[in-house]
Amino acid sequence: MNGIFEVVVNFTQFKNIDLFRQGLYCVRATLHSQKPEDEKQLPVGEGLPYYLLNEKKVHDRVSQNKKIVYPAKISDSLKAFYSKTFRVQYVDQEVELEDACLFRFERKARHHNDHCYLALELMFAEYNSTDYAMRKEYPAQNEFEMVSLKWFTINKFHSGHGSGFYPATFDDSHFCLMDVMVHFCLIDYQFRQTTVTLKPSSSTSKQQPTEIICKTFEQSLFPQNMIRPTGNAYTEKEVHQVCDKAHSYYVQRLISAYNSLARLAVILDKEAVGPLDMPKHMLRPKPAPPTSPPPSEDSMKKIPEKKDGKGKVKPSEAQKDSTESKEESDANADTTQVSATKKKESVQQTVTSVHKDPKSKGIDDKATVQSEGKVKSPDKVETSAKEENVPKEKKTEQKQVKEKKALPKVDKKRFLFPALSRFSKRIEWTKDSSKDKKICELVTLMLTKDIKAIAEQNFQLWYTFIRLLPSRSNQIREHLQKEFQTLLHERITCFVFREKFAHKDRWRCAPKDIFSQHQRQASMVRRAWGQAELAKLVLEDALVFPDPEDHVVLFEESFEKSNPTSEYKSSISNLSISNNHFASSPKTTLSSSTPAPLTSPASSERISLVDRKRTGSASNSRESSTADKDSGSKRRTRKGSMGLKDFLKEDIQAVLEEEEAGEEAKHILVFVHGYQGNSWDMRLFKNHLALLFPDHLFLLSSSNEGHTEGDIGEMGARLASEIVEFIVENCPLGFSRLSIIAHSLGGLIARAALARKEMEPYHNNLHTFMSLASPHCGYMYSKNTVLDTGIWVLKKWSKSLCLTQLSMTDNPDHEKCFIYKLSKKKGLEYFQNCLLLASHQDYYSPFHSSRIELHHDALRNQKHGKVYTSMVENLIKPLKRTLKRFNVSFVNKKTNLDSIIGRTAHILFLDNHLYMVMVCYIYRHLFE
Repeated sequence: MNGIFEVVVNFTQFKNIDLFRQGLYCVRATLHSQKPEDEKQLPVGEGLPYYLLNEKKVHDRVSQNKKIVYPAKISDSLKAFYSKTFRVQYVDQEVELEDACLFRFERKARHHNDHCYLALELMFAEYNSTDYAMRKEYPAQNEFEMVSLKWFTINKFHSGHGSGFYPATFDDSHFCLMDVMVHFCLIDYQFRQTTVTLKPSSSTSKQQPTEIICKTFEQSLFPQNMIRPTGNAYTEKEVHQVCDKAHSYYVQRLISAYNSLARLAVILDKEAVGPLDMPKHMLRPKPAPPTSPPPSEDSMKKIPEKKDGKGKVKPSEAQKDSTESKEESDANADTTQVSATKKKESVQQTVTSVHKDPKSKGIDDKATVQSEGKVKSPDKVETSAKEENVPKEKKTEQKQVKEKKALPKVDKKRFLFPALSRFSKRIEWTKDSSKDKKICELVTLMLTKDIKAIAEQNFQLWYTFIRLLPSRSNQIREHLQKEFQTLLHERITCFVFREKFAHKDRWRCAPKDIFSQHQRQASMVRRAWGQAELAKLVLEDALVFPDPEDHVVLFEESFEKSNPTSEYKSSISNLSISNNHFASSPKTTLSSSTPAPLTSPASSERISLVDRKRTGSASNSRESSTADKDSGSKRRTRKGSMGLKDFLKEDIQAVLEEEEAGEEAKHILVFVHGYQGNSWDMRLFKNHLALLFPDHLFLLSSSNEGHTEGDIGEMGARLASEIVEFIVENCPLGFSRLSIIAHSLGGLIARAALARKEMEPYHNNLHTFMSLASPHCGYMYSKNTVLDTGIWVLKKWSKSLCLTQLSMTDNPDHEKCFIYKLSKKKGLEYFQNCLLLASHQDYYSPFHSSRIELHHDALRNQKHGKVYTSMVENLIKPLKRTLKRFNVSFVNKKTNLDSIIGRTAHILFLDNHLYMVMVCYIYRHLFE
């Protein structure tokens, strides 16, 4: 049997983030059951596109929108779906597409894979602004070339239905965003001719397994009857087992597909969707009500308990009947969810057992038991107590606001899985049936009738959903975006370990076995989640979300003043704790954990007004509402006495003030490359942040390209002048925040720039500093002999002043070296957040130097140890706010020269998509 699936691929919006060439672009989509070995050579699609949704509206939009060149279409020869063809002219250009195509996809019902693949190709044709000015004809669609290919995985096919959203991006050279939605549903089964291998009856027989071609569904269920000339080769028990197994697999998948699709379709239209109309013969009969009244407690006490020979109490007949009914219901229930929860609990126990703090309290200690028997956290008890004191008028207002904002709730009781009866109980078995093959024919006929009865309803519901989808796709997109954010956080935080310390513990020295300890924990987490079922998105990027064995693991050490105790916890164990920000929704965590912005004395009043609008707290909203009422009343009283010109001037002034406030709310992100690098190195990190914050301003520093062999101080001066020039050109009315993200040598260049006088006016606006494998304390106590010899050769050969400064050989007195002098200058203490990322697999930048922490050898060495400890003290002591140290554990299965000398991990800070997604999504509140 093959499952017939209907798949909708919906392109909602396109955005140009970092495309280099102007011209015509479109996206081509194909469905495949397997990936080819050579991913660049894309074969013809296996899914059949046959219908374009909202085709009439598309032609109307194409005639009105000048950016759209060609409408969406279907290619029958390639079995591909083409989106609209549009013209890209500038950066951050957005194009509304709303293209959707319906595919028919067929695959084996008992396929070993739970997924298929969606291939998206970015098609391009040259057509620049000069061609448009000269009114040249657009190139034909067959002249387009494929410039980028991206593979996506569509998961959860075994469940029968799935709907997912994903912000699809292409490669680094063609970084653009395409919002994609995918919906699929199992609508029917179709039998196809198959071959079945029959094994010999006994293991000792020397007969080889025979292959039989099954041309009917009955032959595939009972293949032994094809060999036997007369009679039935199956016993009554074997027929029951085959029928129950086939019925529970095929019918239950159709029912679960219907219920899952109905819960999503209710969001579009409540009246158009109803519960599944199950045939009566498929349902388990309800137990008859008791005829006699139940016995009293006194009579129950008088009944003697029957005991067996061992002294155990025998169960009564009523208890036996109840246990049998429970066993039947458990047999009909879906076992995949139970196994998944068991695996998840086992993974949580294995991971949390490694880092179990005796001081930390469990969830049971924080819980309070109420009279109903439910367990609630003390936070929920406090909120319920507060809600009781709220007056009824305010409660009704709050409910009305929530009902407007929230999507319609789904009544889960309407779409529960029905209690099915055993299929074998409906078979009338006689003595003659054991010798007749007609019993098998009758069983297959009954099974196909049950399948068709549910498949017809799935088909009707699916096409009502398709009919409603084009007009109400925004509601579905909002719903799926929220699911995407929550599932993404659940997926990512499974591989994050968080260790919290007091602010005074930032002087602590890292343990000697930290490398082996973190490596052991990372491998254990990857192995544990590889065996369990990890939370999967319906639509996943195959590059960003690899197998758990290849996943990046983050180890975080945070030092905050608000945290008086030190405790080590895994994010897996914290998923269920309400105090952890990973357990709550992403939007609430971002608003609650975002720190208050710094304001300069001159513009403190105006910036605070902007921040009030952004945060939107209840107290500020009341103050602003009362202020608006007062100003509105004054304006109405003055309108009669004022002239029309004066009144218009007042309105124009208010609009200008709002625009000025918006200008001052800008956040500038500066990216600094490292040794022998260029601005292209940090482009990928910048693009990932641009997806989350499209309104931010981004500066990819290029002032030191080709000059990284020189003095670090001079490079800092060039960077400072570049930042000031960027601010003057792009923020004439001011800005709110300035953050710096630097890689390798760029961390020291950024610190040198912060010490310049031209950067002093912006010290109050500094927000987040993030360094990626930057040797802040030089190369002291580096244990990489290959790197030491390489630095010595480069110093002699190219006479690199930068390397001599990093190795602290520019002066025989270490206290007069440039690195030591730079540690005494101010810079990092002005930032609200300081993030230091390093990797124990990176031998190019010493681990302790990248994290600015003490080293065990420095404490023993009296000659050079004092210099190193004083550098760490000069950098860490002024920090009075959040400090976070990281250890990033990468997976690199390739063995080459770069992996041997430790250069691979140093480069992965610039090339690895997964770790960038983890940092940008988990710590996005630090870049708001």
